[in-house]
Amino acid sequence: MHFLLKTCKEIRNAATHNSCILNDLNLGNNTTYRPRYSVMQEIAKIGTISRNTRSKKLSNARIQAGCNTLLYI
Repeated sequence: MHFLLKTCKEIRNAATHNSCILNDLNLGNNTTYRPRYSVMQEIAKIGTISRNTRSKKLSNARIQAGCNTLLYI
């Protein structure tokens, strides 16, 4: 849970300091960290998002941080 909250902190800091959060949302910005299983489970509950789409989109560090923030805060 600690590391999930650290990604939420990154989003909060970017918003607070007027940084552009939407830059670099392309799929080429791969993260070295795999998405947490609990995050994948929550997103899997949304029936319109396929497994392939989830894995592609969550390969981006900023999208992972945004999902963590939306799911846990």
